[in-house]
Amino acid sequence: MAMKLSFSSIQNENIFQPEFKDLNANGNNVIEFRKQPQAAGGIAVVYAPNGTGKSSFTKVLGSEVETEEIFFKAKFNDRIDLSPETHSFHIIGDQISRNVIRGETSDYLIGADIKREYKLKKNRLNRYIGD
Repeated sequence: MAMKLSFSSIQNENIFQPEFKDLNANGNNVIEFRKQPQAAGGIAVVYAPNGTGKSSFTKVLGSEVETEEIFFKAKFNDRIDLSPETHSFHIIGDQISRNVIRGETSDYLIGADIKREYKLKKNRLNRYIGD
Protein backbone atom coordinates (compact mmCIF):
# COMPACT_ATOMS: atom_id res chain seq x y z
CA MET A 1 0.00 0.00 0.00
CA ALA A 2 1.37 3.40 -0.96
CA MET A 3 1.71 6.03 1.73
CA LYS A 4 -0.36 9.16 1.17
CA LEU A 5 -0.41 12.63 2.71
CA SER A 6 -3.52 14.74 2.12
CA PHE A 7 -3.16 18.39 3.13
CA SER A 8 -6.31 20.37 3.84
CA SER A 9 -4.62 23.60 4.94
CA ILE A 10 -1.14 25.16 5.00
CA GLN A 11 -0.30 28.62 6.35
CA ASN A 12 3.11 30.28 6.69
CA GLU A 13 2.50 33.88 7.70
CA ASN A 14 1.58 35.70 4.46
CA ILE A 15 4.00 33.77 2.23
CA PHE A 16 1.55 31.32 0.64
CA GLN A 17 -1.43 32.31 -1.46
CA PRO A 18 -4.85 32.46 0.31
CA GLU A 19 -5.90 29.32 -1.60
CA PHE A 20 -3.53 27.28 0.61
CA LYS A 21 -5.88 27.84 3.57
CA ASP A 22 -8.46 25.50 1.97
CA LEU A 23 -6.66 22.97 -0.22
CA ASN A 24 -9.65 20.60 -0.38
CA ALA A 25 -11.28 22.92 -2.89
CA ASN A 26 -8.74 22.48 -5.71
CA GLY A 27 -7.96 18.74 -5.57
CA ASN A 28 -4.16 19.24 -5.68
CA ASN A 29 -3.59 18.50 -2.02
CA VAL A 30 -2.29 14.90 -2.08
CA ILE A 31 1.31 13.66 -2.02
CA GLU A 32 1.49 9.94 -2.71
CA PHE A 33 4.62 7.90 -2.03
CA ARG A 34 4.31 4.95 -4.39
CA LYS A 35 7.71 3.35 -3.83
CA GLN A 36 8.70 2.77 -0.26
CA PRO A 37 11.01 0.56 1.76
CA GLN A 38 9.61 -2.44 3.62
CA ALA A 39 10.37 -0.77 6.95
CA ALA A 40 8.03 1.81 8.43
CA GLY A 41 8.82 5.42 7.64
CA GLY A 42 10.81 6.78 4.77
CA ILE A 43 12.65 9.76 3.42
CA ALA A 44 11.15 12.42 1.20
CA VAL A 45 13.31 15.05 -0.47
CA VAL A 46 11.90 18.48 -1.25
CA TYR A 47 13.67 19.46 -4.45
CA ALA A 48 12.85 22.41 -6.69
CA PRO A 49 14.48 25.52 -8.20
CA ASN A 50 15.45 28.45 -6.00
CA GLY A 51 12.59 30.69 -4.93
CA THR A 52 9.79 28.12 -5.28
CA GLY A 53 8.93 27.82 -1.56
CA LYS A 54 10.92 24.79 -0.37
CA SER A 55 12.17 26.47 2.80
CA SER A 56 8.77 28.04 3.49
CA PHE A 57 7.03 24.67 3.11
CA THR A 58 9.52 22.73 5.23
CA LYS A 59 9.39 25.44 7.90
CA VAL A 60 5.68 24.76 8.26
CA LEU A 61 6.17 20.98 8.37
CA GLY A 62 8.94 21.35 10.95
CA SER A 63 6.90 23.57 13.26
CA GLU A 64 5.97 21.99 16.58
CA VAL A 65 3.23 24.34 17.75
CA GLU A 66 0.31 25.64 15.72
CA THR A 67 -0.05 29.40 15.73
CA GLU A 68 -2.32 31.76 13.85
CA GLU A 69 0.56 32.50 11.49
CA ILE A 70 2.09 29.04 10.92
CA PHE A 71 0.13 25.79 10.76
CA PHE A 72 -0.89 22.85 8.61
CA LYS A 73 -3.63 20.25 8.70
CA ALA A 74 -3.18 16.92 6.96
CA LYS A 75 -4.17 13.26 7.04
CA PHE A 76 -1.88 10.27 6.69
CA ASN A 77 -3.45 7.47 4.63
CA ASP A 78 -6.88 9.12 5.05
CA ARG A 79 -7.12 8.15 8.72
CA ILE A 80 -4.46 9.76 10.94
CA ASP A 81 -4.73 13.51 11.56
CA LEU A 82 -1.45 15.41 11.38
CA SER A 83 -0.69 18.91 12.66
CA PRO A 84 2.34 20.64 14.17
CA GLU A 85 1.49 19.13 17.57
CA THR A 86 1.90 15.55 16.26
CA HIS A 87 5.60 16.18 15.47
CA SER A 88 5.22 13.99 12.38
CA PHE A 89 8.00 15.45 10.26
CA HIS A 90 11.74 15.56 10.91
CA ILE A 91 13.40 18.20 8.75
CA ILE A 92 17.10 17.85 7.98
CA GLY A 93 18.67 21.09 6.76
CA ASP A 94 22.19 22.34 6.25
CA GLN A 95 24.00 24.77 8.52
CA ILE A 96 21.95 27.74 7.30
CA SER A 97 18.59 25.90 7.49
CA ARG A 98 17.89 26.18 3.78
CA ASN A 99 17.31 22.41 3.37
CA VAL A 100 20.09 22.17 0.81
CA ILE A 101 22.68 19.51 1.55
CA ARG A 102 26.09 19.78 -0.09
CA GLY A 103 28.01 16.64 -1.06
CA GLU A 104 26.89 13.20 -2.13
CA THR A 105 23.45 12.00 -1.06
CA SER A 106 24.94 8.76 0.24
CA ASP A 107 27.03 10.75 2.73
CA TYR A 108 23.82 11.68 4.52
CA LEU A 109 21.48 8.74 3.96
CA ILE A 110 23.83 5.93 4.96
CA GLY A 111 24.81 5.82 8.60
CA ALA A 112 24.27 4.07 11.89
CA ASP A 113 21.88 6.73 13.21
CA ILE A 114 19.35 6.52 10.34
CA LYS A 115 17.89 3.26 11.68
CA ARG A 116 17.82 4.71 15.20
CA GLU A 117 16.06 7.89 14.04
CA TYR A 118 13.40 5.87 12.20
CA LYS A 119 12.81 3.78 15.32
CA LEU A 120 12.44 6.89 17.50
CA LYS A 121 10.10 8.48 14.95
CA LYS A 122 7.98 5.33 14.71
CA ASN A 123 7.73 5.05 18.50
CA ARG A 124 6.64 8.70 18.76
CA LEU A 125 3.98 8.24 16.05
CA ASN A 126 2.74 5.00 17.65
CA ARG A 127 2.34 6.77 21.00
CA TYR A 128 0.30 9.47 19.25
CA ILE A 129 -2.08 7.08 17.43
CA GLY A 130 -2.29 4.70 20.38
CA ASP A 131 -0.77 1.54 18.86
